[in-house]
Amino acid sequence: KIKIKKNEKRQLLALSNFGFLNLQFAKQTSTLHFPLVTMDDHTDEWELCNDDGFVYKRKKRRLSDPHPPAPSAPSKDPQAEEINRRERKRKTLLKLKQEYAREIHQWELLSNNLRVMQDKRLLLQQQQQQQQQEVEGTTLLSSCPSRVEKETVNSLGSLVDELLLQADSQEAVIQDMLNLCDIAETMCSAQEEKLKQWYIDHPIWFSLQPQELLASLHDEKELSFKVGVDNGTCDL
Repeated sequence: KIKIKKNEKRQLLALSNFGFLNLQFAKQTSTLHFPLVTMDDHTDEWELCNDDGFVYKRKKRRLSDPHPPAPSAPSKDPQAEEINRRERKRKTLLKLKQEYAREIHQWELLSNNLRVMQDKRLLLQQQQQQQQQEVEGTTLLSSCPSRVEKETVNSLGSLVDELLLQADSQEAVIQDMLNLCDIAETMCSAQEEKLKQWYIDHPIWFSLQPQELLASLHDEKELSFKVGVDNGTCDL
């Protein structure tokens, strides 16, 4: 039997009388909890329940924790972490090497196209100079008045030919510029796709630990800085 203080007994009697007099209110409040403290401080906690005017005492029910603490993750092997870090660095270096090789190839193509365009322009200029010299030579040699009309026709014909040649050369230059624009647009699209893929393949999306994320970001930043300094294209 549990020892109860006198004032608590009075409280129980008052509650029971109040429950019998006010049965309607007791039905609405099916269960009332009152903390009860016994004389012994080390005893368990109890609660009072009022069930339609019947008051009784019972031990408090302890609910189990629905979310037990997760077991601590096992510590990883430092040697395995070092091997993984070196492997990531090696893959990053290989990726950078491939990107630089592709960019060098594209720049070589552009340089070759520009060189071909310059050669064509020089050739057209030489042809125009030769035609002008021929026209001047024919005008100087022709001193007879009977040949004036023929020389005029010849000069007009040569002028038309020169204009046609200039139009052809300009058309060739425009076509070469269009080809260069297409190549530049292709390079820009490839660079944009490369940047998108870099963000998608970033190790931050596959790592689980914050320490690994910080380490990988630090390694990639340091590696990019070193490669940029070596090539003289580092952006701060």
